[in-house]
Amino acid sequence: MEMFVKKCSCLSIISLITTLPALSCICIWALIVILAGYTETGYSIQPDSNGRCFGFLVAFGDSLTDTGNAQRIFPLQQRRAGMHPYGQTFFRRPCDRFSDGRLLIDFIAQALQLPFLDPYVKGAGSSFLHGVNLATSGATVTNVTFLVPYTLKVQLYWLKKVKANIVQSLQSPVVLQSLPTLDSFNKALYVVWIGGNDYNAQFFIHGMKIDELMKSVRRVINTMSSDLEVLYQEGARAILVVNLPPVGCTPQLLTFVRGHSDEYDSVGCYKPFNKVLQAHNALLRELLRNLTQLHPDAAFIYADYYSIAYHILQHPSNYGMFDVLNSCCGAGGSYNFNITTQCGMSIELNASLPIPVACLNPAIFSNWDGIHPTEALTQIVAAAFLAGQYLEPANAFSNCTFDMTGFL
Repeated sequence: MEMFVKKCSCLSIISLITTLPALSCICIWALIVILAGYTETGYSIQPDSNGRCFGFLVAFGDSLTDTGNAQRIFPLQQRRAGMHPYGQTFFRRPCDRFSDGRLLIDFIAQALQLPFLDPYVKGAGSSFLHGVNLATSGATVTNVTFLVPYTLKVQLYWLKKVKANIVQSLQSPVVLQSLPTLDSFNKALYVVWIGGNDYNAQFFIHGMKIDELMKSVRRVINTMSSDLEVLYQEGARAILVVNLPPVGCTPQLLTFVRGHSDEYDSVGCYKPFNKVLQAHNALLRELLRNLTQLHPDAAFIYADYYSIAYHILQHPSNYGMFDVLNSCCGAGGSYNFNITTQCGMSIELNASLPIPVACLNPAIFSNWDGIHPTEALTQIVAAAFLAGQYLEPANAFSNCTFDMTGFL
C-alpha cells in the first residue's frame, strides 16, 4: 500500500488554508470557526519522545471504514467496491473502498504520516507494522445480520488473533517479516465507526417500523458498551468513536421511503429515520462520558459526524458543493439511485438495465453511490475532527500535530 502514500511535509492548519483555492478556503475556514466547540475537559493525549502522538492505528467498523475485508471474504456479494468507477478520484482505480477516493480512516492515516491500513484478511503481502483495519462492510454491533454475519465482537476477536499471531511469530527462530510490538497496540489510536447497519438491516430487510427501531436503540448501545469495555481491557487507551451519519438524507433511503410531506425537513431528509439515529448518537455520547468517568486513564473521544455532515447538507455552497440529495454515481431513478443497478454493478448482470455512471465532478456532490459519502465530504469531516472541531473532549488532540498537506 505504500505506493499510494504521498510524501508530505508538516504544515499547520492555518498554512493549509492559505494554500487552497477560494472555495476550499471557505470550506476549511468554516471548519475552524463555526459551531461544534465542546468544553475542553477530559484526558489529554500526549506525544511520545519523537513528538508523535500515534505511530499505530487500528480501525473497526463497516463499509464506511472497510478497505478490503468484506471484498475478500465475500468477493461476489461485496465486489462493487473493486469495480470501476470506485476509487477514481484519488487512487485512479478501484481500491476496495466504497468511495470515489479516500475514507475517513485513510485521511487519519495520512495525517499521522502512516501508510494506508491493510485489511486484516488481505493475506500475502499485507503489513501490520503500522496498524490494521478490521472493519467489514455490512458489519453490525448486535447480532442482526446485514449482508455479512460479522459484528464488532468478531472484529475484536480478530484483534486478539492479530496480537496472538505476533506473539507466536516473535517466538519463532526465523521472523520473515517486520512486526509491530505488542506495546504498539497500547499506544495506538483506535477508530470505531459502526452501528448504522443495525438499523439499516431492520428497516430495509426486516421491515421494522420507526417506533420499533427507536426501541432497539438502547440494545445497540448496551452491546456497544460491553464491546468498548473489551477494547479497553485489551489495552486501548485512545479510542475515537464516530457517531452515526444522517442516513435519512441518503439517496438510498429517500428512494426507499414514501413519506408524507411533513416528514421531510428543509434539506429534504426523512426526519423519522434521522430521529432514530439522533437518539442513538445521544446515548452513544452519554456512554462515552460514562466510560471516561469509569476509566480516567483512557480517552474515549466522541466524534460528531452527524452534526458536521448535516451542516454541510444545510449549507453546501459554503463547502463548494451543489448537490446533496442525489447520488454522484448511479443509473437514474429517484435521487439517481436504483437498487437493481447500483454504482459498480456490471452490465453483464442484465443487459436491459441502464449502465451506472459517475458524475463528471464528484467534489460537488456529498453522496457518492447513494449510500456512502464522496471523498470531498469525507475530507472536510476529517480536517474538522483533526482540528479539534466536533469532538468531545475538544482538547483530546490538542497536544498532537497532524499533517494535512496530503489531504488535497
